Amino acid sequence: MFISHVLRRDENQNMLTRDAAIDTVRRYADEIEAKGVVLREVILFVSFARGTQHEWSDIDVALVADNFTGSPADHDLFPRIGIKKPYIRIESKTYPTEYFRKGDPFIEEIRKTGIVVLEK
Repeated sequence: MFISHVLRRDENQNMLTRDAAIDTVRRYADEIEAKGVVLREVILFVSFARGTQHEWSDIDVALVADNFTGSPADHDLFPRIGIKKPYIRIESKTYPTEYFRKGDPFIEEIRKTGIVVLEK
């Protein structure tokens, strides 16, 4: 039992914290904006926002911009950023600004439980 407790503590010491995830998302957003994308909102959601992350958790992020369509093709506007080592764990979902403001049940959950990292 003692050994099990020690192993869990060691694993948790290697786990990314919420604050570290927020900092990573801020840098990710800065790099996206450097590619010319004007982000209106960036929201961290799911496990890191709820404080339930584990060692292998993705960093789930909602990205909102006027020129997004909500399709995977939006990532073509900021190519190669997501494959950089600091951002490899980020799973971003893009939304057009107007659609995000109108909302849907999933967006409402993001707004209710997420952490706003950027809002313009």
